Amino acid sequence: MKLGNVFKLSSGKSLPEKKRTSGIHNVYGGNGITGNHNEYFVDNPTIVIGRVGEYCGAVHLTTEKCWVTDNALMVTNWYQEIDKKYLVYMLNAMNLHQYAKTVGQPSISQANIYNLDVDLPLIARQEEIVKVLDSVNEVIKLRKQQLQQLDELVKARFVELMNTNYSYNLLSDFITSYKAERCGDRDLPVLSITKDDGIVLQNEKFKKRIASVDASTYKVVPRGKLVQGIHIDERNFAIQNIVDEGIVSPAYKIWTVDTTKAVPEVLAFALRTDRTMAYISSKFTGSVKRRESISLSDFMATPIDLPNMSIQKEFAAFVEQIDKSKVAVQKALDEAQTLFDSLMQKYFG
Repeated sequence: MKLGNVFKLSSGKSLPEKKRTSGIHNVYGGNGITGNHNEYFVDNPTIVIGRVGEYCGAVHLTTEKCWVTDNALMVTNWYQEIDKKYLVYMLNAMNLHQYAKTVGQPSISQANIYNLDVDLPLIARQEEIVKVLDSVNEVIKLRKQQLQQLDELVKARFVELMNTNYSYNLLSDFITSYKAERCGDRDLPVLSITKDDGIVLQNEKFKKRIASVDASTYKVVPRGKLVQGIHIDERNFAIQNIVDEGIVSPAYKIWTVDTTKAVPEVLAFALRTDRTMAYISSKFTGSVKRRESISLSDFMATPIDLPNMSIQKEFAAFVEQIDKSKVAVQKALDEAQTLFDSLMQKYFG
């Protein structure tokens, strides 16, 4: 059966940010909810598909009484009996983005979607499949919430300690530039820095090699060094503590922490706080998002407030215990995600 025999699609309605008035109705764009508005034109929950841009082909189920922008297509008529959640799972499994036009800005047309073949089981079977997938999805959401709560606990503990006893310093009091060796022909693990996970093994995080084939100019990072990623607006600061030696992009900056004044992990955490990032952001130059930069002098003049070493060590021990809990939760999350992926393969091929 062709998807064109399952439903009819229409484009949403334009609603620029400047014309929105804060309200109770969700606004859906190319990748789900993009804000809210005081008006709506879609009465009942429906399916939206990203029409244009990076997220074209993304599929979401809306709430009732919402607005769908013209960055998305929406189902306006149904020709078959179908569970809407089942359709969301099925369309996401089909990876509609692969059918997008890639010349210029990515976009996907109604015609391309209508022409895709699907097999629809009876409605009772659809509901059974949705019940199973929803149950696993709830576990995944719970594990993600647990990880977020553990991160919030660490932040709260840091603020609590900072309110007890701290001294005002500049970042230059704690770090000096590290002159890294180049990788050359050595076979060392490639590392990346992420907003949520800090330093990671690139092949494990992304399941593929992102680094250049020729990594001879990559920087060698010993254990214990402070690594500064490219996108510092995303708080890309972390201590390399996962391998004895790894390599990072030549664009990364590496620093040595004075361990007589700061516990490295605590300093890295302080760099990622809202207060520190507010200062760093105020010194950015350049207007291209994710390509902002800060001068060395401004960066080294970053105000850093740290408690005394005994309190820092107490906080570091606390974080170590939280990290152990996070490892257990992450393992449970990975297992749930693996189960979900296998079920999607089973049901949708």
